[in-house]
Amino acid sequence: MRQAADLEQLDDESAAGRTSLESELLRAGREVHRLTREVAALRQSLALAKDDREELLAVVSHELRTPLTVIGGYVRLLLDEEAGPIGEDQRRFLKETQKSCDRIDAFVTRALDPARAPGDVAVIEVRTRSLSPLVTDVAEMLRGPLADRGLHLENAVDPEHHARFDSDGVERVLLNLVGNAVRFARKTIRVSTCCTCDAGRPLVEVSVSDDGPGIPERERERIFMPYVRSDDAAHDGVGLGLALCRRLVEAHGGAIWVESEEAGGSNFRFTLPGREA
Repeated sequence: MRQAADLEQLDDESAAGRTSLESELLRAGREVHRLTREVAALRQSLALAKDDREELLAVVSHELRTPLTVIGGYVRLLLDEEAGPIGEDQRRFLKETQKSCDRIDAFVTRALDPARAPGDVAVIEVRTRSLSPLVTDVAEMLRGPLADRGLHLENAVDPEHHARFDSDGVERVLLNLVGNAVRFARKTIRVSTCCTCDAGRPLVEVSVSDDGPGIPERERERIFMPYVRSDDAAHDGVGLGLALCRRLVEAHGGAIWVESEEAGGSNFRFTLPGREA
């Protein structure tokens, strides 16, 4: 009799265990169903966002390329002296205008490349070279804004400091950094280099400094985030330039940061791979 009672108790416990397991499975099934619905909704949202992005890029492409075509056409006519003879300074300015048009056109082409994910950096072509000629080119490109503000750009880059970098990519970094300095500097902007190393790896450190008001410590990291601007509302911008600089520098295996003194002035520094022994 006792054995029969024990068997009956075991059957009851087994049934209770099965009921509890069935309840857990039911709850798990409901949770999986809920998560599946959320994933489907998220996929739909991402698809809509992708469609919106592609439409925006198409509009931007059209709105940029139409005036670029007009500007480029007139520049070519002026360079061909269709409207009369031009001087050497005028020819140099027109050629810089033509280069800027080509840069914007190349940027739009990269942005519309369907093979690239949003935020990707174009493939970089690294060669060992001096940074000095690149700084000279950037100074020439920004000659007008520098003159308008009465600023002096000092190219203190040592021509013997050779780094491994993509010329177009680092040119964009320097254009952003020097362009920002033009907006804030009072008298002088200085671009310089020094050789350093990290864990035995040779590096060239590039510095773009100005004598402007400086950057508060609380902002020195966040300004490299997309769509973040300085609290100084007197200056325009959407907050993408420094984020692009970080992306390009990191694509080279380097780092970028900013230093600022209490008395004022900002010093943006970034590293590039140095010449290998």
